[in-house]
Formats: sequence, C-alpha cells, structure tokens
Amino acid sequence: MAGLSLLHLHPEILVAICQNLCTHCVRKGSEPPAFNQGPSSLKDANESLAALSFLSRTCRTFRHIVLPILYHMPWATTRDSAGIPRGLVERPDLADQVQELVFGPDLWAVSYFTETSPWERRIFEAEMANVAIFNSRGDPVSPRCLWEADRLPLRLDGGDRHEYLAQEFLALLIMSKTFNVRQLTMEGGYLSQRPFFHGNIFPFLTTIRVLNWEARGVQLDGMSGILSAAPRLETLHCRLLNSAALVGRGQSPQQNPFRHENVTTVVFEWSALSDLEATMRHFPNLKTFRYQSGGSTVNEMGEATPADVSAALLVRRDTLQTVSIDLREAFYGDDLEEDQVMRGLSDMAVLENLELCGTCVYVETDDDTTTDGTLLTSLLPSSLQVFGLDKPHEHIYQDILGLASRADELFPNLRKVMIRGVEDGQAEVFRKAFESNGIMFIHNGILPEFYRWK
Repeated sequence: MAGLSLLHLHPEILVAICQNLCTHCVRKGSEPPAFNQGPSSLKDANESLAALSFLSRTCRTFRHIVLPILYHMPWATTRDSAGIPRGLVERPDLADQVQELVFGPDLWAVSYFTETSPWERRIFEAEMANVAIFNSRGDPVSPRCLWEADRLPLRLDGGDRHEYLAQEFLALLIMSKTFNVRQLTMEGGYLSQRPFFHGNIFPFLTTIRVLNWEARGVQLDGMSGILSAAPRLETLHCRLLNSAALVGRGQSPQQNPFRHENVTTVVFEWSALSDLEATMRHFPNLKTFRYQSGGSTVNEMGEATPADVSAALLVRRDTLQTVSIDLREAFYGDDLEEDQVMRGLSDMAVLENLELCGTCVYVETDDDTTTDGTLLTSLLPSSLQVFGLDKPHEHIYQDILGLASRADELFPNLRKVMIRGVEDGQAEVFRKAFESNGIMFIHNGILPEFYRWK
C-alpha cells in the first residue's frame, strides 16, 4: 500500500492545519494581539510565518491554500521587506486578506544611506500619484519629492531632512493597499515624526498600538492623521508618552484631532502625562482606561498627581467601567502632599473594576498621620465589583478592614478583592475579614478583569 501524504487529506482539513499556524487566528490567553510585546519579540509569529512560507513553495495546492493565510498573519515589517508592497500591489486579492500590520523598529531606523530599487520608486509614485500625503505637521508632501532629500520637508523635531527613509513611504504604500486591516502596531523611536495619509484609509481598523522606544517620551500630536483615518477605532494602546501628548494646546475638544467617538479602551504604558482631564474629554465613550507611570525618563512638562487622575476619571463618570492606575514610578516619588491623593471616586456611576497602587490613596506625612478607617469606603463607588490595591501603606490597613466590614452595606456588588505587597500574616488577616463577608480575597495575584479586551 502506497504511503499517504498531506495532499491525500480533504482540502478543508489542510486549511484547518494551516490556519493553526496563523498567530492572528490562534491566540494564547485573553490578552490582545501583541499586548505588551512589540514586533521585535514576536518570535512565535515569525516562526509560523517562516513555516507557512516554506509550505507555500512546495506545490500549487499548498500555495493556493497557504497564501491567503500567510497574508492574514501579523508581519514584523522591517527595512528588508520590499517584497511585501510588491505582493500587495500585484495581488489585490491577497491584500484583502491582511488583518494585522506590524511595523518593526528597524523600519524607522535613521540612516543617511538608504537605497531603494528603481522598481520601488516607480511603483510608489505610480500607486500614490493621486493620494494626498501629509507630514506630521499637516503639510502636504508630493510623492515625487520623497526620494529627493533636498526637497523633503523639515522634520518636526528639527532633525535632518535626510532622516526620512524611503522605507517609511513604502510603509504608507502597504497601509494604503490593506483596506481590511483591523489592527496596526508600530514600534520604534521618534514615532510622532512619521508622515501618514490623511483620510479614511483604515475603514475597519479597531486597534492601534504605538510602542515608542525613545526614552524621553513622544508626543502624538503628529499622529492625528492615523486616528482620523480609522473611524471605527476602539482601542488605543501607547507606550512612552510624555506630557500633553494627546491634547492640542489652545484647542477646544471640537477642534482637537484626537477626539474619537468610538474609542472604548485607552492604555498608556510607561508614560508621564499632565493633562489627563483634557485627554478624557476626547474619548466620550471610554469604558476601559489603564495608566502606568514611566517616571522622570519620559517627563518633560510635569505629571498628573493622584488627585489629578481622579478628576480626570470623573470626566467619564458615566462611561468608565474598568480602570487601572499605577503611579509607583511617577517622577514625584515620595514628594506628594497629603491633599494630592485620590478623592471623590464615589461619583463614578458604572465603575465595576478598579485597580490602584498605594501611592494613589495615601501619602505618609512627617507626623505619621493615620486615618480613621474610612479612607477606602469614602473613596470607592458603590457600583464596584472587583478591587485591587498594590503595596498599601501600613497606616491604611484599618481602612482595608473597614472596606471588608462595610462591604455588604456600602458595596453590595463587591465580589473580589486583591491586595499585593503585604506580608503573609497580614494578608491572612485580610483574607478572613473579606471571606467572612462573602468576598473572594487574592494575595499577590493578578486580576484578569483588567486584561480582558472586549
């Protein structure tokens, strides 16, 4: 009996096998694609990409099956990816399969010796001749001048004209051909200097990740075009932003280009923003907000205090359901005043999940001021279901116990509490207090409610 090969299997089975190599379709856990990862660390994606690529070259049958799946995967696009725009231009049917674009850091590398093939220049100019391109300041840029350094517009940061790379404009070509993209990730430094199209080039895009590497932080004022080009955007995830990165100074909410009606999730990692209250106004339907301070390395113009953060949250008191605030690395460190801690969250109407660091709720003063045990019960909203507190000061242990004893009266929906950073003996005291009131207690755990992206 002759041996069987893969080609003897039913086509539907072959498609299912190949789809299991697509990291866009097969995700681990509840985290979003590439969450907390940049394309430089997408090892599994790159291995699957290589496996499918080799398989597509074995025969016509597998080429027909694999190519649509291959183009469906996230690409860690780099400066050596010239073949990708060629494929998208020559095969619109494959371009329609692309669901996720991942532009790697090497694409944005600064170089004075960028070389492009004659084909790359011809195809870009031919495809983009009638497309309006704008730089980060909103100045129109002709596609025919992009290859000539002496005709390039000045960089927004004052850098040399030569620092524009031909590969950046090939990235624009890729974006213009992939109308069905749902997720876009950009990783690298000085990302706010990138020129982008203005217009509805991403009609189905729901997630944008800007994973900046520049330690001083980056302002996103130069990226307004990419947001306006995505009318269905739901999730904005940014890393290393500095102060006032999302608000145009002197602009009303109606004028500000970052106002977006459909955004429901905003994540700012390792950032230092000062005007969070104004930022909140630009996302009127925000449901999930996560803010992690990046400290002085990304601070240029100050950073919001816990009191400022609570005022910002109240702007969205009627929409916010999940909030996570981590100010442990904030540049002000231990220099907070007693009146700069959070207050007034009891007015949050629909807040269900809240995670805070100890810095948010209490600051130790010179006279070792203690509380009366009501700090948390007066701060938190009655709608709360899940509460997490990281490294609370020992002076508010009685406030945590007060939360446990009065939960049934003040927080009828509270079902889970997590405390991190306390000794095991104290954690056991908390456990008994909460569990005696029918509330699950977690010590040094992770609350999955803050990592469920809907």
